[in-house]
Amino acid sequence: MFKKVDIPVSRLPEGILHPDLSHMATLVPKSHSPTSFIQLLGMVQNMSVFTCPNCRHATHIFGADGVERECKKHGIELLGDVPLHASICQDADRGKPTVVSDPTGVHALAFEGIAEKVSRKIFG
Repeated sequence: MFKKVDIPVSRLPEGILHPDLSHMATLVPKSHSPTSFIQLLGMVQNMSVFTCPNCRHATHIFGADGVERECKKHGIELLGDVPLHASICQDADRGKPTVVSDPTGVHALAFEGIAEKVSRKIFG
């Protein structure tokens, strides 16, 4: 998507954060300033699976491996999956994040896993 809409993107070498752009493999279009870029940390598969609250059957409504395939194709890390569940929307509508409303629940753990990966990428 970033390439299609001409958004400048830079990828840092694995595990390295450096303010000097000369140390990065850039995907910045020539029309953009070399100092304007987005650091792409990875991708999140949102609404990855729906689990029926009655029968517990899991269904991949939007497909099962699309984001994982795209990550591999572009050399980007899959940061995690966020399931499709009404409680996530309800929590957001109430202004109480899922990690606060049900901190030990499976949905909170999904968000925490993603946050942990992002934190490691930023802070090492």
